[in-house]
Amino acid sequence: MKLKVSGAEAAGEEKCGRMRARKPSRKITNYCRMASLMNRFIIYLAIALTFCGGHWVAAEEPELKTDPIAGEWMWNGKSDVLVDPDGTANQSNGATAKWKLLRTNSTVERKYEFTWKKPNGTISIDTIILSIDGNRLDGRNQFNRRIWAKRIP
Repeated sequence: MKLKVSGAEAAGEEKCGRMRARKPSRKITNYCRMASLMNRFIIYLAIALTFCGGHWVAAEEPELKTDPIAGEWMWNGKSDVLVDPDGTANQSNGATAKWKLLRTNSTVERKYEFTWKKPNGTISIDTIILSIDGNRLDGRNQFNRRIWAKRIP
């Protein structure tokens, strides 16, 4: 069985062929240029995706081995808090927390969220910012009360 090919499809196949019986019209020449540009674009895109692993690559901050918040802190001037690099923290009163670095638009500011579970079972959330020198924390809890801490040397 022979497939029927429309005139436009047949003309499209012959438009950019190597052998042309007559000089191509301006319309056909423009079509060939566009087809050639599209082919190049597809090839460049395929190469880019191959080398990028299919993901858009953006410049990122080099990953720190230990987060600068890790260490021992005096929280609100009354309790010692040990912040571990693994994303956990322990307070001297028995409360435990999980902390995470929050994304901000600033490249300098390091903002954290601590979700505390107190010994009586209540949950408290502190959002704090680490000072540039890395020795002070300042922020607020979910009730908008000020939270602060100083690093214990």
